[in-house]
Amino acid sequence: MKNKHFLHFAAIAATMLMFTNCSNNETVLGEVPEVVVPATKGHPLTITASIDGGTATRMVSEEGTNGIKLTWDLADKLYLLTSADGTTWDNIYYTFGAKEVDTDNASKATFVCEDFDFPIGTTKVKLIYTSGDVSAKADLEKTAQSLGQQSGKMADVAKYLHMETAALTATSEDDVKNLTAQLAHSNAVMKVVIAKSDIEWGNDYVPAQITMKLESSSLQLRGTTDNTITINNTTAWTADNKIVANVVVCMDGSASANDRWIFTTKDALGNSLIKATASAKTLEGGKRYNAPMTFFTGDYFPLLSQYFVNFTDGGTFDESTKTLVTGMYGAMGWSFETPLNLSAYKYLVIEATDGYNKGTQFRMIDEGGFWGGTQAQPLISDAKTVLELDELDAGLDEAGTFTPTRKLNKANITNIPIWSFGGEDHKLVFSKIYLTNTLTDEPTPPTGDGNTNITAPGIDDSGEDAF
Repeated sequence: MKNKHFLHFAAIAATMLMFTNCSNNETVLGEVPEVVVPATKGHPLTITASIDGGTATRMVSEEGTNGIKLTWDLADKLYLLTSADGTTWDNIYYTFGAKEVDTDNASKATFVCEDFDFPIGTTKVKLIYTSGDVSAKADLEKTAQSLGQQSGKMADVAKYLHMETAALTATSEDDVKNLTAQLAHSNAVMKVVIAKSDIEWGNDYVPAQITMKLESSSLQLRGTTDNTITINNTTAWTADNKIVANVVVCMDGSASANDRWIFTTKDALGNSLIKATASAKTLEGGKRYNAPMTFFTGDYFPLLSQYFVNFTDGGTFDESTKTLVTGMYGAMGWSFETPLNLSAYKYLVIEATDGYNKGTQFRMIDEGGFWGGTQAQPLISDAKTVLELDELDAGLDEAGTFTPTRKLNKANITNIPIWSFGGEDHKLVFSKIYLTNTLTDEPTPPTGDGNTNITAPGIDDSGEDAF
């Protein structure tokens, strides 16, 4: 009897335990059950895309020659971004691989995404192509490409390809499938050509670095710091004495009247050469531009306001008129972080249209600073003043009394202050200033306006724009 009661009690307990366990997983009577929609896998979607201009562009030479991608190949990928407002783009992107290239027009191809699922709420999409590695949405931005350091080699231009469409309207998957998508290049290519001139390069020395800085308040060079690109050059002079570098440039904004490029490099002795162009313009993606650049010995002494320093108070330099005005008994000129080494040259020539023969001195300091430094103090006495560097006396200036003690060390010029009595009556208006070894060998004043046609081996420059 006790066994029956026990078994009956055990059966009731087991039944209660069963209901208790179920309640952890099943809906309690009276509650609304939660509907769980199983995740659906995307499905293949095919689109068609073209390179803007494609084979119809004026750059019809081979891609390896002109640096601009004109055609698709089966290794190419496109990335699709989606947006609800056309301004903010979702972090998720879809990858489309090239499936078939048009046999009649290789700038057109079909691409397929094997796992596409159109996001609800999307109103805009855009397609992007990049030659860089992609592991996140940020890698698709134009700013993701680092353009501040480049080799200048044509073969490396392909490392910096970027194209994208405008924001395209798409509110359904069918809209995406039926898109007329044309991708436009974001980047331009500048062909920088440096020609040999009167500079004593020495033993066929080739500049190892060429720096180009865009001075602009409205234009930005994407992928750079401070709008500066450095070309790390390893190519030699060509048979016609040129260095050719191909540089990728990505510009945002519009050029204004005062925009310009500043080019700098060094000679074999480590001296800086600095040259400004007359202007800079907006470089459009997908185009090539000529950038002919010849450095002359006048570029050791840039007649640019930002490179002039005041050794005393009150000096000004107007680069538009090349006019220097010092304060009373003042000095203004150049200071060299790395001393200027003029050992390769015999003469320094100063040509002026006004202000000569007024007691103005072209001081050259080879030891110490402006105050108390050892210096030469030749006068700018003629419209064309020729300074024979090996014959310049150097010494100390004490309270206006100059006492020569030795010859100037022309290999270690730290400062060049131009001293005058000051004011408009003693202004100095430069024509040009340069170094030379023969007084009949005078360089042509550089223009740097980028309008000169330069022929480079293996590159068809017909019809290309000046920079």
